[in-house]
Amino acid sequence: LRIGVVIVVMAVGYFLQYSVQNQLIGHEAQVAVAIVVGLAMLAGGTQIVGHRYRLFGQGMMGAGIAVLYLAIFAAFHYYKLIPLTPAFGVMALVTMVAGVVAVRYRSVLVAVLGILGGYATPVMLSTGEVNFPGLFGYMTLLGVGVLGISYYRNWRLLNWLAFLGTYSMVFGALTRYEVVH
Repeated sequence: LRIGVVIVVMAVGYFLQYSVQNQLIGHEAQVAVAIVVGLAMLAGGTQIVGHRYRLFGQGMMGAGIAVLYLAIFAAFHYYKLIPLTPAFGVMALVTMVAGVVAVRYRSVLVAVLGILGGYATPVMLSTGEVNFPGLFGYMTLLGVGVLGISYYRNWRLLNWLAFLGTYSMVFGALTRYEVVH
């Protein structure tokens, strides 16, 4: 299942890359297709998860979350379709949706992907400038969300991931700040 999820996410990424190289469809359409596929996978996974194929449904929900992150990253970084602030807001929204879906459907996999995507958001949307108040404020909100999910569902793995993600972000920002100054 994990391999299948990775393959689906990579297929969407390769679709975007292939369509750019061969100019098959416009940038806006590429991002729109990726967002629709991500939302469809998320919705389809929520329909399947309560039935016989629980694990498959969790995988689809996780893949949908990953595809949504990929689509917003491509819209911001490669195509310059949306500015930084809306891209950041949409990625934060995807992280919140992942948390809500994880708690609602009792999916540790979706929670882990949401946390990884949440901590990867500042890295994926990096402009090269270090914005300590924005970064630390975002990490505080993310940490509070992880704490709430971890407490509510008693998923201790999330605490460790948040610990590693927070320290990686702090040390990465401090290192980048020292290099610049």
